[in-house]
Amino acid sequence: MLYHWKQPRVWGIGTSSEMVEPGRFETHQVMFLPGVHEMPDDDWERLKKSPNFKVVEERIDGGMLQVELEKVKEGKKAVKQTESGLPASLDNFDPKDAVELISGVMEEDQLKVWDKGEKRPAVKKAIKEQLKAIEYATNPKDEKGE
Repeated sequence: MLYHWKQPRVWGIGTSSEMVEPGRFETHQVMFLPGVHEMPDDDWERLKKSPNFKVVEERIDGGMLQVELEKVKEGKKAVKQTESGLPASLDNFDPKDAVELISGVMEEDQLKVWDKGEKRPAVKKAIKEQLKAIEYATNPKDEKGE
């Protein structure tokens, strides 16, 4: 499952506690990192069963968190993912969803791979803008442009 955490800081939420031996408990927590990432299905299922899931739903309703960005069009295969959990291609995404996904990706190499295979102008533009934002964030220029 892909998620897009739209906040600048990491957010952790407890999902469960279980006794592993008398007097010793093991707690489980899910961390939401800024940007677009993959969450293992078992972590998501554990979170959905947690009493804390109400807080997650509030974040979703408030627009801070978006989940399940993998909207597969009819007749197309499931989205293949890279090692980092990002889709290998944007072909199965509607342009609006692709642009939103791109805005949270900070991996230049993946953006360049997507750019090579992309034909939709709005999506190509979003990729170029994100690459520029990453370049500026990693190598800011002073006011004179030097």
